[in-house]
Amino acid sequence: MAEKLVENIRRICREKGVSIMQMESDLGFSAGLVSRWSKTKTCPSFDKIVDIMAYLDITFDELMGNEKSSGFRKTENAERAGSTETKDDGVLDQLERGSVRGDIEWEKAGEDIPFEIKTDVVFRDMLGYDMHRLYYTAYKKGWFLFSLQYSEETADVLTAVYILPAAGMDMVEIDAPEEGAMKLLKIIDEEMFNRINRAQADRMKEEFMGEDFQSRYRSVS
Repeated sequence: MAEKLVENIRRICREKGVSIMQMESDLGFSAGLVSRWSKTKTCPSFDKIVDIMAYLDITFDELMGNEKSSGFRKTENAERAGSTETKDDGVLDQLERGSVRGDIEWEKAGEDIPFEIKTDVVFRDMLGYDMHRLYYTAYKKGWFLFSLQYSEETADVLTAVYILPAAGMDMVEIDAPEEGAMKLLKIIDEEMFNRINRAQADRMKEEFMGEDFQSRYRSVS
């Protein structure tokens, strides 16, 4: 699937007159990331797929090379995975403020979590990341969940925030901006936040000092 996806991305970029290198730069991806998906046979995280769809102005079916376009969007993906999605950004703000004040306490999920989850729902891209953590806090009969997926190799991060109204019910995904989710992570697990921050800074320095960047910089100087 990864090889087919990369092949389609390259074809669509050619058709639209966009270079892969420019797209990666504009989207904030690491240089050569698209090619690595094909070489390692690793599918990208869904947030990156959404970014590419928006950048190239295409649907999911077009990206996958399907003949018919279904107009697939992120909310549909959440529903197919067994959760729905809400755009109530106020929930994330309340969680952040309550966590800062200490009114809300988060726990890292282990084998003793008081509810059942579908792993493929909570962690949308199991194969694309080598670290998966879930944090939760109780509210009334249900819980708020914070999902974190992280790749040590690429320093890529995928976050998601869910509401589980009660045990046995379907989760509802909150459409949480990455910036807001990372601010919440800093409160929930500052050690993990700092670890990711350092890794991404190191990655940025490596890319900046890399020969590929330097050669491009010289070419436009």
